[in-house]
Amino acid sequence: VGKSSLLNRLLGEERMIVSNTPGTTRDTIDTRVEWRDKKFLFMDTAGLRAKKSKAVGLEGLTRIMSERAVDRCDVALLLLDAAEGLLEGDTSVGLLIQEKNRACVVGVNKWDVVQDKSRVAQWFRDRQPTDMPFLSYSSVVFLSAKTGYNVSDLLESVWSAYRQFHRRFEKEDLEAFFWAEVQNRPFTHRGRKLRFLSAEQAGTAPPTIVVRTNMPSEDIHFSYIRHMESAFRQRYQVASTPILLRFRKK
Repeated sequence: VGKSSLLNRLLGEERMIVSNTPGTTRDTIDTRVEWRDKKFLFMDTAGLRAKKSKAVGLEGLTRIMSERAVDRCDVALLLLDAAEGLLEGDTSVGLLIQEKNRACVVGVNKWDVVQDKSRVAQWFRDRQPTDMPFLSYSSVVFLSAKTGYNVSDLLESVWSAYRQFHRRFEKEDLEAFFWAEVQNRPFTHRGRKLRFLSAEQAGTAPPTIVVRTNMPSEDIHFSYIRHMESAFRQRYQVASTPILLRFRKK
């Protein structure tokens, strides 16, 4: 998909091995990049195949190394091939990013070879909520590592995702938001009405919010929690990072 080509573009030198053959990169390579007074550490990993494929030998080793790289990162840049579309292996990587609760930016590379850009861009945007719902909150950047098109926008999106990943929220503001949402969108379970009691941020990377109510989490339907997350993202303009809402009975 052009991971090494992208890093070579950022570095301005041919440090990485670039090949049209998938799977050229076997080792995880750390590369420091400074851009507009912002410092990045990129980890160029081997691409992953679909999870159901048997990963043995070198293939198995590269999967382990790639998973460790995701463990180390703040932001995962999921790079797709504009000419190939969304492949099963891409979905496998997306699932890994979700499982690790990492911030994510989706980069659609090789944009220079696309003829009908408007149609293809819409196709990728449509695929995100349907085929990759777990990354529906991620920014999408169409770029070309070969020409440099939108590479600056990509870095800006990665930086923004990093900031959102480590974002903090005021307790007073959180409590006002959740109290209002519970009033505006009531929830009942077996005739019992959900009552909001308190809310506070328990951590970052990703932002984790503990909401205390009169019900245990298992009594609150997942669709209601999903609505709360959607409302939270809209209220605070949060994108490209998971938001963990933990409902606890007080």
